[in-house]
Amino acid sequence: MGANTIHFMQITYVVSKNMQVFLQHSRHYVGILSSRHGTLTLPANDKTEREIMSEQLLRNPDIEPTDEVLHNALGKAYPPYVSFLESLAPLEIENVWRYYPDGSAWLTKGLYRWTGPRGGKKETTTYWLGVWEDAFRVTVYFPMKHRETVLEAPVSAVTLQMIADAQQLGKLKFFPVQFEVTSKKQLTDIIALVKLRKELG
Repeated sequence: MGANTIHFMQITYVVSKNMQVFLQHSRHYVGILSSRHGTLTLPANDKTEREIMSEQLLRNPDIEPTDEVLHNALGKAYPPYVSFLESLAPLEIENVWRYYPDGSAWLTKGLYRWTGPRGGKKETTTYWLGVWEDAFRVTVYFPMKHRETVLEAPVSAVTLQMIADAQQLGKLKFFPVQFEVTSKKQLTDIIALVKLRKELG
């Protein structure tokens, strides 16, 4: 098998760097890839199988993610996506799309731009978002040193457990909290964590 393969049950996946990022940051992730190349074993359960088999969309670098394109890609998840963007407006967070060649897909990140105490221009990435079949995935990365603060966030018990279980990203001093969004009901916790990430800088 190739060095950059992922084994899941009886299926072998050859993935790019950016795809590894999404699988690596799944809440079902059970290991850490120490480099761009490596082998990862995921637990064999129905939830994980569905996520791995789900297709990431927005692969064509020549087709920008316009509202029409996103509507067609997200289907029933488009209204929650719109609501997510509307919730960002009061937080002064900009949704910035870009095509990433390593992952062969369009991704967006939420940028909060601010001015430092000495007048320098600063920016914080509050989340990353990718589009999949009938869903979008939002991942918020928190510094490890703030885990206890994040565990005090006003979110559900399920989300608090996700935060507690999240693994450090190898040598990087961050841990991810990821949501697969298909309903507006999920947005309350996500917005709370995005807001917290903005405040933590």
